[in-house]
Amino acid sequence: MFKHLHKASAFVLACCAFLAGGDALAQTNPQPQSLPYSQDFSSLEHASTAYPDGWQGWLLSTSPGANFRTTPATADRAMLGGSTSTTTNGAVHNYNGKIGFLNSGSVDLSLAFAISTQQKQAVKVSFEMMTLRNPYDGGSNTRINEVVLQYRVGTSGDFINLDGTAYQNSTEKWTTSGNTAPQKLETFTITLPEAAENQEVVQLRWASRQISGGGSRPSFAVDNIEVSSLSDSKNPIVLAPASLAFGDVVLNQPNVSSYTLASANITGNVQLSATGGFMVSKQATSGFAASISFSAEEMAANPTVFVRVTPTILGALTGTIAHSGTGIATAVTELSANAVSPYVQNFNNCGTALPGGWKAYSVTGDQVWGCTTFGRETETSGRNNGVQINGFAGSARDNEDWLISPALDLSAFNIAALSFWTRTAFQGPGLKLMVSTNYDGTSAPALPPGPS
Repeated sequence: MFKHLHKASAFVLACCAFLAGGDALAQTNPQPQSLPYSQDFSSLEHASTAYPDGWQGWLLSTSPGANFRTTPATADRAMLGGSTSTTTNGAVHNYNGKIGFLNSGSVDLSLAFAISTQQKQAVKVSFEMMTLRNPYDGGSNTRINEVVLQYRVGTSGDFINLDGTAYQNSTEKWTTSGNTAPQKLETFTITLPEAAENQEVVQLRWASRQISGGGSRPSFAVDNIEVSSLSDSKNPIVLAPASLAFGDVVLNQPNVSSYTLASANITGNVQLSATGGFMVSKQATSGFAASISFSAEEMAANPTVFVRVTPTILGALTGTIAHSGTGIATAVTELSANAVSPYVQNFNNCGTALPGGWKAYSVTGDQVWGCTTFGRETETSGRNNGVQINGFAGSARDNEDWLISPALDLSAFNIAALSFWTRTAFQGPGLKLMVSTNYDGTSAPALPPGPS
């Protein structure tokens, strides 16, 4: 166990933040469209420069870069009508049944639309992304650019990139005169985060970045957009997370995680079947089995599924949970975990959470145990990670905080010996090492006459 007390200096930075709102005022926010929503641009004349209802072209910056810009738009951009794969203007383009944009050295563009998700959950967005102009020739034109779908709730603030929606142009030239046919057409479907549910306004936009190469830039276009929610479906449907990651789990000890199911139009039972040694239950502490079922009534209440794994070998663990039923498209949740020994912990993979079954419990005070990069440093090993608590925050503060190991089965040990490295800095009470044989692992720890 590594314990490191470190005094941190706090700096308060005051800055006049009056610029952010100014740029946002230069953009027009498209009118949110109700769900279900679809747009295939079939009624948009090729020469038209008018955006469909709910759509708008934006200028993000005057200098395209290597990162997706998530900041608000700085201005509107008009749409250029009659564009083809040989149109070289840096602009938002009407590509005859699809809309797209082409950046230049002085414009970083975006295409946006807005929806209303009020009284909607599990909002699904699908669209086709394609390349309309691709000057890549392996010589003077070698640019590879990437486009991604972003979202934000409301009409102000930064956007968030949506995982699983990134698209890049290919290395095949596509600049035939008069051509508006797509190159490398790909279909994307994504469920928006819960934060986008039941909102008056949700804005979605496509933004791009430069990956590699130089010369002329490719243009991207979008078509066949469909947005629907769980309540819009007429068929039975079950929505489960695509993945559930346990992170580090302790060898030979039960580890439990959970997720929530959503559904619509369910009339029969929904069967859950787990693989890879994972077990499922309707309760957090009992009833675990490889297969369970929920009735239609239970599904209507958006039940919680508890998942348990008790690893018997060290290393990576994988499995799945299939959600199926009559007339229901099977939804699969991918499971992962990493089994670690409870007897050894160097905290080198300590990040935002304590690893390997270790827990922090705060009884008094706002300062708590947490991961740090100020770990042990030796002549043969550079500074590693560790865990620390610092009771100083502007002044000395009263704190009672416990760093608790996972349960240790010592029945096979002849003489159990514990070794650890610790360092204390500055004034204040020192650390105290205690052992319990009856602590339950979750409740508030206490000094004797409590667990001892």
